[in-house]
Amino acid sequence: MKNKLIKYFPYISSVIFVILISFYFVMFSPITGSFAGRNYYKDALEAHKNGDYENALRLYEIAVEENPELKEAYYNMIIIYNNQFHNISSTVNEMDALLLASQMKRAEGHSELLKNESSLISLISVFVEKEESLLKSIDDNLDFAPEIRDSGREFVKNTSLSIYYYKIVLINLKDAVDAEMRGEDAEQFYENARANATIRNEYAEMANRNLEEFYSALRDKTI
Repeated sequence: MKNKLIKYFPYISSVIFVILISFYFVMFSPITGSFAGRNYYKDALEAHKNGDYENALRLYEIAVEENPELKEAYYNMIIIYNNQFHNISSTVNEMDALLLASQMKRAEGHSELLKNESSLISLISVFVEKEESLLKSIDDNLDFAPEIRDSGREFVKNTSLSIYYYKIVLINLKDAVDAEMRGEDAEQFYENARANATIRNEYAEMANRNLEEFYSALRDKTI
């Protein structure tokens, strides 16, 4: 029995060595990652394809915690955050148009619209905060997406500056509306709003120029 063990020892040792090496690469290799990470990523993809974006984001985040080398997960999170950002931006634009329409009607003598405008400005501000939060999420994930980092960062930078000045515009408009509700002259507030809106539009135009490059890069990384 002892002689047989000695005879087959090299083969047994080789098998054990192969098993240990395979275990190492499956569990610890930065290329393959862990089983858990890949399984969460697979579930996240399924949720993403089915339009369950909230669950997909949750699963992508777990997947990259398990395996930080899953670059595809970062790309797909950026795609979801970017889509959410533009959905909210569309809502902001619609409300902004309503605000402008209200101001035009009020110029014709509909002073009762002042309270509605004040509420609308507050509501727009809430959605703008959501825009900022989503931009931060995009920016955080760009660290792990080198192929689209440059175009993404330019888009985020100029969009963030556009939002910053739009927030100032909203403050100016709120001050103007409040002044008018008190029966005071609001022209200086409106003048400030127009000046800041001009700066905001300049950054928005730059962001739009960055957008096509960013979208093109993202399309190459879609699921």
